[in-house]
Amino acid sequence: MSANNPVAFRPLHESHAIEQVVISVHFANVLPEEVLRAGAASMLQFKKELGGQQDITGVNLSLGPGGVAPMVLPSFQGQARFATDNAGVLLKELRLEAQAIVFRSQRYTRWNALWKEAGKYLEALLACAGDAQIASLNLQYTDKFLWQSSPGSCRSDLLLRRDSPFVAPRIFDAGDLWHCHSGRFERLNDAVQRLEIVDLDCIDEGPEQPGTEPTRAVLITTSVSDRFNRPGYHAVDFPARQALAGINEVFNNLHTQVKSVFSQIITDEISDSIGMNDVDVE
Repeated sequence: MSANNPVAFRPLHESHAIEQVVISVHFANVLPEEVLRAGAASMLQFKKELGGQQDITGVNLSLGPGGVAPMVLPSFQGQARFATDNAGVLLKELRLEAQAIVFRSQRYTRWNALWKEAGKYLEALLACAGDAQIASLNLQYTDKFLWQSSPGSCRSDLLLRRDSPFVAPRIFDAGDLWHCHSGRFERLNDAVQRLEIVDLDCIDEGPEQPGTEPTRAVLITTSVSDRFNRPGYHAVDFPARQALAGINEVFNNLHTQVKSVFSQIITDEISDSIGMNDVDVE
């Protein structure tokens, strides 16, 4: 916010705008039931910090030449462990799913601290997965910015770069809510295909009190994935049991790329307000 623009966006938190971070490992095939049960047993060691527990159930469908058909899944499809605050709001969750390990946190501080925690969970579950081949590694951030005046006066150009390659120009003239999606594949090298996805959503939240206006907000979801054994790429052997040494470097690189993409979306003023240019920000 500046003297020339007394009304502007503020980040969700005092020092950053991050609402949620999701770190995930996806496997090429459905994990056997014995692997899922071993992983669930291993997750018991995190009971103190992730006190909530819920088995994963549901029906998965696949779309093929013959139409929609149920996927063949084990009778036990995984487990989630989670932590909530006193009001029951989710703080963080670790999920072992039929074809993925997913950790998400809504209490972000710094990347190094988050990765230290997530890495501990991944290490335990990847050890259980053994020879299961890893298909992709994904990092996703969702940032939220709140407009500080009436919804109808919202100016997206005070948050988003007009010349950003990730922002559709027409949203700057939108008088109502809007959504913008972009995505692209990049050949990182002969073995790795990178996928970048950006979703921008202008939404109204609330109102908190009857008779008052809702709060207009813009969500920026930035996702970067490294994908392996894709058509046209060199085949690689990437079993879970050998992934522990390599995923630290991959996820740090994904984090760097997410920051790079995000910096191309928001204005310099917003970037300065959340310390994106500070050397010690992780």
